[in-house]
Amino acid sequence: MNYRCPVCQKTLKLKERTLVCDNRHSFDLAKSGYVNLCRNFKPTQGDNKEMVQSRTAFLEKGYYHALADEMVKIVSEMNPAVLFDCACGQGYYTRQMKEATTGEVHAFDMSREAILHASKKDKASSYVIASIFDLPAFNQSVDCITVLFAPTATEEFHRVLKQDGVLITVGPGEDHLFELKAAVYDQPYKNDDTPAVLDGFKLVEQRFVEDEILVECNEDIQALFMMTPYTYKTSEKDMQKLRALNTLKTRVHFSICVYKKK
Repeated sequence: MNYRCPVCQKTLKLKERTLVCDNRHSFDLAKSGYVNLCRNFKPTQGDNKEMVQSRTAFLEKGYYHALADEMVKIVSEMNPAVLFDCACGQGYYTRQMKEATTGEVHAFDMSREAILHASKKDKASSYVIASIFDLPAFNQSVDCITVLFAPTATEEFHRVLKQDGVLITVGPGEDHLFELKAAVYDQPYKNDDTPAVLDGFKLVEQRFVEDEILVECNEDIQALFMMTPYTYKTSEKDMQKLRALNTLKTRVHFSICVYKKK
């Protein structure tokens, strides 16, 4: 598929290693293969290099393999002609979903460091720096969108999905990381995994993926904690409890919601 110019909305065509539209707006492909199609891009947006390295190290050890396996299963059964993985991060799930389909896979994130890492690791998918709220895609051009642990850009997703296109969201299940929270907080709470009501979409299915993992060192425990929103609202006192942990056994519990465009 061709991307839409973020400046004038004309079709971008590849000429050597540059995407160019009829109005001569041009966007060079980086050496690793990604392209920046983000309007008003700021290099400091999204995950920085240290965060990308930390998350990559954690995920590549297979702690979340149960979720990856389920996403591969879903995509394999659908085999969409065009799949968008939105807020793809460092491409851990993108890469595996691409191996499960014969169609095109395009992945988007605002973090240059995440996209750079992903595009070096995965040459089969197309990686783009872009906001999921302003995708460089034409109306009704996408068969399936996946968004894992990120906001749902409902209006934009509805615009780019084909009629009867599918949106798959992933978030924490009720018991996700409960033991981790219990080790840090005096009053840990369970998550609300009630499916979101999305304008223009019908919920087709909600399925859960559960596993128990043994996090084997403090470095991995802290990497896991940094992947959660708790890191932004945890006191120094509670962070000290986290730093004192050498191993941690905890449940992982994921909610996967499958929506169809109305």
